Amino acid sequence: MHDNAQKYGLARQNVPGDGNCFFHAVFKQLPDELNNQYQSEVDIITAATNHIVEHFENYRNFIDDGVEVDQLLNRFYEGEEWADNVMIQATARILNCNLVIVRDDAAEPTIMRQGEAMHNIILGYEVGFYYQALIPADPRNLERDLLIDNAPIDTANPLKLQEHCAPGM
Repeated sequence: MHDNAQKYGLARQNVPGDGNCFFHAVFKQLPDELNNQYQSEVDIITAATNHIVEHFENYRNFIDDGVEVDQLLNRFYEGEEWADNVMIQATARILNCNLVIVRDDAAEPTIMRQGEAMHNIILGYEVGFYYQALIPADPRNLERDLLIDNAPIDTANPLKLQEHCAPGM
């Protein structure tokens, strides 16, 4: 992960690996103006889950057949479900952020670019294992901004992303 992060002028910041590493990494990068609204990772999980419920029709085709909304919500609320494609997209939307996931394999970063994003959150992903926060190694380096600027803007329906985290992480 170090080499891929460095390629984009980023440095790693580890977060707890307690099953909510995605949310810890996101929370660690929240801008000051969102700290009052989201005081913990749980607040982000709750807001993203509520967003999925409120806009369920946009997400229905991306949730496994036979899974009821209540079941899905309970798994997220109880920490039994890792951040999947739907939860990652919902998180980017509720935070109105460009969310970039730099992977430790050869795959290109996944970028969820919002049309009117207020900030950027960049995560490192050790495939199938762990998320971490990525911060600028040198604030003058613009590689990360160019990466985001060239990505397509999010549409009304969630993107079909590659699997990011397996259950339990």
